[in-house]
Amino acid sequence: GSSKAFVRDRFLEHGRIFGTQTSVSSGRVSIMRAKSYSVSSEFRQQLRTLMEGIRSTQPHFVRCIKPNVRSAPGIFDRRSVVEQLRYQGVLEAIRVSRAGFPVRVRHREAVLDYR
Repeated sequence: GSSKAFVRDRFLEHGRIFGTQTSVSSGRVSIMRAKSYSVSSEFRQQLRTLMEGIRSTQPHFVRCIKPNVRSAPGIFDRRSVVEQLRYQGVLEAIRVSRAGFPVRVRHREAVLDYR
């Protein structure tokens, strides 16, 4: 194993059970077969966890724009600023908004509005 805790943690099994498990309860022995592990099941679990996290938050975004590549005061590089705005999707969001489409309407609101 690695001497670094971060690296060791990446290789932990995080509660996965492989093979068969034996349990004894009230004098009876029962053998349980573990769920088979696959990359697909791991992906689905990670996606489920991610979506739960996303649904439990209310994101707010702060976009930082550098006025010039040297970060020097009093200098404004228009080309660099436009490039940053384009890369961050701000210009596309403005274009969509100007075209009259709502921005970030929640699914429930959309269903109720267009029913």
